[in-house]
Amino acid sequence: MEIRVLGGLAARLGAVDLPLGTPKQQLVFALLVARANRLVTVHDLVDELWPDAPPRSAIANVRTYAANLRRSLGSGADDEARIVREPGGYRLLIDEKLIDLHRLNVRSRRARELMREGRSTQAVPVLVEVVGAAAPLLAGLALGPALTAQREAVSQERQAALELLTEAYLDLGRPESAVSLLRDHVSHQPLRERAQCLLMRALIQTGDAGGALAVYRATREALSDQLGVPPSAEMERLRVAATRARRRIPESAREVETIRSGAHKRNWLPRTVMDFVGREEMVDRLLCEVREASGQGPTIRVIDGMAGCGKTTLALHVASRSAERFPDGQLFVDLRGHSTRTRMRPAVALDTLLHQLGVPAGRIPLELPDRQEMWRRELAARSVLVVLDNAADSRQVEPLLPVSGSAVVLVTSRRRLLALTERPPVSLAVLAEAEALELLATLIGSGRVAAEPEAARQLVDICGCLPLAVGLAGTRLAHRPDWRIADLVDRLSHRSIFLPGLRAEARSVVEAFAESYEPLDEACRKAFRSFGLAAGNHLDTAMVAALTDLPLRDAADVLDELVDRHLVQETSAGRYRLHDLMRRYAAELARQEDEPTTGRPAIRNLLDHVLHSVVRASASIEDGQVLAQHLRLGEPLRPDLLAGRVDRDLDWLEEQRSNLDAFVRQAADQGHEPMAWRLARAGWRFFYIRGYFDDISATHAVGLAAAQRCGDRHAVALMHNYLASACVRTAPTRTPRHTCTRSCRSSPGSVTNRAPSGHGSTSAPCTG
Repeated sequence: MEIRVLGGLAARLGAVDLPLGTPKQQLVFALLVARANRLVTVHDLVDELWPDAPPRSAIANVRTYAANLRRSLGSGADDEARIVREPGGYRLLIDEKLIDLHRLNVRSRRARELMREGRSTQAVPVLVEVVGAAAPLLAGLALGPALTAQREAVSQERQAALELLTEAYLDLGRPESAVSLLRDHVSHQPLRERAQCLLMRALIQTGDAGGALAVYRATREALSDQLGVPPSAEMERLRVAATRARRRIPESAREVETIRSGAHKRNWLPRTVMDFVGREEMVDRLLCEVREASGQGPTIRVIDGMAGCGKTTLALHVASRSAERFPDGQLFVDLRGHSTRTRMRPAVALDTLLHQLGVPAGRIPLELPDRQEMWRRELAARSVLVVLDNAADSRQVEPLLPVSGSAVVLVTSRRRLLALTERPPVSLAVLAEAEALELLATLIGSGRVAAEPEAARQLVDICGCLPLAVGLAGTRLAHRPDWRIADLVDRLSHRSIFLPGLRAEARSVVEAFAESYEPLDEACRKAFRSFGLAAGNHLDTAMVAALTDLPLRDAADVLDELVDRHLVQETSAGRYRLHDLMRRYAAELARQEDEPTTGRPAIRNLLDHVLHSVVRASASIEDGQVLAQHLRLGEPLRPDLLAGRVDRDLDWLEEQRSNLDAFVRQAADQGHEPMAWRLARAGWRFFYIRGYFDDISATHAVGLAAAQRCGDRHAVALMHNYLASACVRTAPTRTPRHTCTRSCRSSPGSVTNRAPSGHGSTSAPCTG
């Protein structure tokens, strides 16, 4: 057995992933694993699962989660791991060597011992393994206070191991390896002085005293701006050493040295996929625009789309195919715009880009305007292609754009960046099914796809044809040649493990989606989660306002933000939907972050609004007095949202056709039975005059069951009556006669309605 907490949470027995249940249940398991072989009290678990306001059922819920986990582990673990119940809580009994975090900690302690003994050579491979294996703890789960603290401790441990590896490289006279290791690390940790000092030491040893001084200036600025403190004595000592070393290099020699140091590398593009699949029209269009770029000015193209749709892959594919046209350099920088915590500042991005151009560190100015001026001056005289990946917004990108010369800049972003260029962005959708199957074939081999064509189609359908999801599923199959595609389809068909199952090592769909979700403000988060609550295949602005209890204008603003971030798709003006995988993610978040007492009123508000909207839209085809007598409606909960509804709007009813069936079923399934039969009856006239008799049968059958559960004889009679109208019109020979007869016998005299002109009289529709 193996338990993984680095990256995502997983428990594996042989080749089988054990089901760990809902996100709350996974948190229970995660805390037991984090405190393996120690007692975890029920109160500890409650505090972790509901740090702010635990529900009344919290303790009972915890006990249910623990019981489910005990059954899951006991189903085949051969006592390698057992959860035992003890007075006050639970304990996970396990050999800690089965937990990946424990094994990593053992290797980390061994590396420290080797360094203390002065055995740097032996410590390096151990530290390389530790640094390479470390990943965020429990990625994709919303953690409580205890596990959040442990996640931070794991992050700090990895940083300490990386810095220890740097010291080992310096001890062994390998400063270039130390510089390569530290560059990205210090850009994420501008206030971590130990790392900055190590980078200064490494740069001094490589002879780049100017670079060491640039690190000092940037760190001093960050410490002063954010903490109001000066650099440490160690950093000041290194500054003095760098200044002295710089003075020993003659100016002419320094210029020659820096020119040579920048001349060895011109292509900074990351490795891209060898077998690029699909997007042929987009690729051809972008390549054509790159070829037609002239010296009249820079060419700037923005590629946007939802997380995992392949923006970076497309940009790198186009850049690599165009590289030979830009002899002065192909540059790349990840702006990390999906996270406010690690987002790269324009000044840091310019420092990175200028270094890639070969500008010596000592010549790079400290202030942003000066760096921007130097960057634009350098690009004006060069033929360069630049990829700015993962941009947060236009403000982050604008300082990095050239204003003259022939440079080509490709920008990728999860948001719509409309202020950067007059040309509309290249917006990526998901792959077509044929393209998704081709991508799967490149990963696992065309033979496996041809052997199971139906299972392959099911797999790409489950993945929503999202390139990231298909790629992760394909990678998982590629590393398991004995698995059939159908085996993975079967695993992913289980709702509880579906999204966590789309992962490979530290990459997962959940983490990609979370990077887009977490920077949102609370209003946007709530609106996004609301899509996971509602059963309809699309929502309009007023429906989202009803779900979130927002004013209509605020709901529109929130939806604009979600559309701009490619979390929500606007299928037509004022109509919104989520990609299937994103919808599942929203539903998981709603279950994880919202209490049940929150979701039920939200659904009630939505159903109430939809019901009153249907009544208003049906005004031209329905006798209002009869409908009011049948439905016995009260006042709408949100009358302000009905102001935008148009009376007699049959087009709106047509758009909502599939939604009405979904909402009737949701109302019946989630304890809103009176809403279920009322929605069915409210939609009857529209369905009838359009000939949608199957819709009448489906909605009124559900409404009838709901009315019977309520014990409402009036509602039961209505549902029988209008079910019979569909039976008569569709298949009289197949109509159960008792349905019509029961309708006639149980209908009070008021349960009548007339069919529209041309459809015959149905004042007693059960006469068939």
